[in-house]
Amino acid sequence: MKALFYNLAWEASLGMIHADPLYPVTNIRHAFLKKVCKSTENTDTIEMSFAADRSIDSIYIGYTNAISIHAELYNASSTLLYECDVPIATLAINFPIVSGVRSVYFEIQALTDIYIGAIGIGIAYEMPSPVHDWVPNFIDNSNESVSSDGQYLKNYVSPLAKYEMNFVVKGIDTFNEIRSLILSIERPIFIDLFEERRETVKPLYGIISMKPNAKSYNTFRFSLTITEAR
Repeated sequence: MKALFYNLAWEASLGMIHADPLYPVTNIRHAFLKKVCKSTENTDTIEMSFAADRSIDSIYIGYTNAISIHAELYNASSTLLYECDVPIATLAINFPIVSGVRSVYFEIQALTDIYIGAIGIGIAYEMPSPVHDWVPNFIDNSNESVSSDGQYLKNYVSPLAKYEMNFVVKGIDTFNEIRSLILSIERPIFIDLFEERRETVKPLYGIISMKPNAKSYNTFRFSLTITEAR
C-alpha cells in the first residue's frame, strides 16, 4: 500500500500549451477532483518545473478522458533522465527513484478536447499491509424521492469507495511516522491500496483518517478509514 502524502504538483510551476482559459492548468492541484483543467485540443503537453532538484518514483492521474499519457523527466541541463507511459487502465505507475528532476513533461492524447482532474507526482510512502480481512464499502450520495402516488425518482450519483482496514506495526517510531503523515494531510491525496493488483483495486483520490486501537509492548494496532473524494 502506497500513499502520496506530498505531491510535487502542489509546488511546481505549471504550463499547458493549449490550455482553455476557463479551465486553467492550475486546476490539477485543486482539492476538488472534478474541477478539471482542459485543453482546447485533443493532443497537448503539460509541463511541471521545480525550483530545485526533486526525486520521483510515482505518477498518478485522476479523472481524465486521456487515451494515452507519456511522461518525460529532465534534469536542470534538459537531459532526459527517465520516460514512461502511464497505463490508462490504472492511471498509475511506480518506477525506481529518479533524482535530480527539474522538469516533467506529460504528452497527452484524447479523442476529444483533453481534461484532467489531478496529477500526483513524487515519492510514494510505503505503508504497511493490512493484517485482517477487509470488505470494500461505499457511500451512496444519490438523491431519492417518492411521490404520494408511489412514483420513485432517483438522481443517481456514482457511489464513493470506502475502505476500513486494520494494521499492526512494531516500534513507536514507525507508528508516530505514519500518524504524523496522516495528521499532516490538508487535502485529498492519491492512495494506492494494492499496487500489485491495480487492475482489481485501482488507486483512488481521497482522504485517510486514523484510529489507534491498542498498544502491547512495542506493537501498535490501528485502523485506517480511506474514503474516495471527487
